[in-house]
Amino acid sequence: MMNTGWIVFDRKTGAYDGMYKRKEMAQGALESLTKRVPQADWELKENVGNVKLPVIDFWVNIYEPETWAK
Repeated sequence: MMNTGWIVFDRKTGAYDGMYKRKEMAQGALESLTKRVPQADWELKENVGNVKLPVIDFWVNIYEPETWAK
């Protein structure tokens, strides 16, 4: 299998930030999310394979649902 990118996700809820092609970019997102959403348990993980990430599981939909009004 081939590495398709890096993913930042919350181990508590399964919420994710997105998929990044470069690890450095994912690390930057991890640092930012750790400050912005400290109640989460963020982790950076290599995403291998063709995994589709559902929009409903995006972190803003879980932690900041009011920002997605209509």
